[in-house]
Amino acid sequence: MLGMHGVRSTNYILQEADLLIVLGARFDDRAIGKTEQFCPNAKIIHVDIDRAELGKIKQPHVAIQADVDDVLAQLIPLVEAQPRAEWHQLVVDLQREFPCPIPKRAIR
Repeated sequence: MLGMHGVRSTNYILQEADLLIVLGARFDDRAIGKTEQFCPNAKIIHVDIDRAELGKIKQPHVAIQADVDDVLAQLIPLVEAQPRAEWHQLVVDLQREFPCPIPKRAIR
């Protein structure tokens, strides 16, 4: 989860992203905070079946009104596998530095 109720590492990871593909989710103010500061380095592709959600709060670079299943069926075959080792290491490092505190349930 991201934003004010989310995991700190997730917010840092998003700030470092160069591409954000948002599938069937809206840009809620509690999730993204100040729109001009959200993912400042990222190109944003927003896919939503509801035209009213596209560009409503955060203006994407590419807005696609469509069913997410249809978009993914066409998009996934075009994506080339890339190791992205540096990116994966950055994500791991941020998750270690800012772990998600999961409360332990009392065992009865």
